Amino acid sequence: MPYAYIPKSLANTIPSKPVTASHLPQRLPAHAITLSEDAKLTNHWVMYLNESPTKAIRLDPSPTGPGNSLDLIISDNCVYTDDAVKTVQLSVAANLTVGQIIDHVVGSGFDKYIFSLEGQGCRFWLHTVVASLLEVGCVVDEEEVEVCNEALEAAWEDQETRIPVSQSWDYRRLFSSVKMEERDGSAGKGGLSRASVSTS
Repeated sequence: MPYAYIPKSLANTIPSKPVTASHLPQRLPAHAITLSEDAKLTNHWVMYLNESPTKAIRLDPSPTGPGNSLDLIISDNCVYTDDAVKTVQLSVAANLTVGQIIDHVVGSGFDKYIFSLEGQGCRFWLHTVVASLLEVGCVVDEEEVEVCNEALEAAWEDQETRIPVSQSWDYRRLFSSVKMEERDGSAGKGGLSRASVSTS
């Protein structure tokens, strides 16, 4: 699995950790990790799964796997920092756990992801994951997801050039071993169904 747990012991303790809310901060522009010489300037997004107002699990999608494949860096005891240029909040279902979200990522094939040659793709990955979490009821507010999607579109190649969330490549090639058609209308093998998440 393309996961890096910080600390490593987190792999054993993370499944039962509660999620009370989620937010996605956008970091200051930086050159993306790349396999080519013409790196583009963009923003980097991560997802925080809040355990409490002061503690969170951070999911950081990184293009550091073989061939720019996904490494999901999962860190514990993260605190919010002031270097985010944009943050969006997502309300989540009652009794949701970190383990359920990780299981959904794997079961839906979102761990089989290939970034662009320039190392870009965190925004599209999060856009796709958030949409799927809304579909199965882990994320519960459609208006917040719309705001999230608009924010994810607001990355900049330069001061004047806006980069769309879908980037410019064929999205069906980004999930390397999963057919998008097989996920349409379902959570996928091992993913969450809406009935498995409490929305009360």
